[in-house]
Amino acid sequence: RGLQSASSDVKKKGETLLGVLDQVEWSSFESVLGYLRRGKGKWDREEMADVATGLMHAYRDRWRRGDQDAVRMIPHVEWCQSQLSKNANVGLCVEGLCLKVAKEKLAIV
Repeated sequence: RGLQSASSDVKKKGETLLGVLDQVEWSSFESVLGYLRRGKGKWDREEMADVATGLMHAYRDRWRRGDQDAVRMIPHVEWCQSQLSKNANVGLCVEGLCLKVAKEKLAIV
């Protein structure tokens, strides 16, 4: 289920992205984009689709445990999944996801 059932490489990428998304805020957004751009070539469509599914499970699990802010992140992961299914650029999907999460966190504060 989610990242737990993914290959070790995909699981590591998913956990890393979840950690990055947890820390995204406007003050650190440029450093997050730098991180993503350095590794952009390493994100393939299938892996990112698996990572997005894992992120969806992680945010839903957090929401079930009482993290009300987690439910606000789910539509952004759904957006990423939708873009991937439309054959959008994978790197831009990841960057867009981070941007949307950063905007959401700014609205929460």
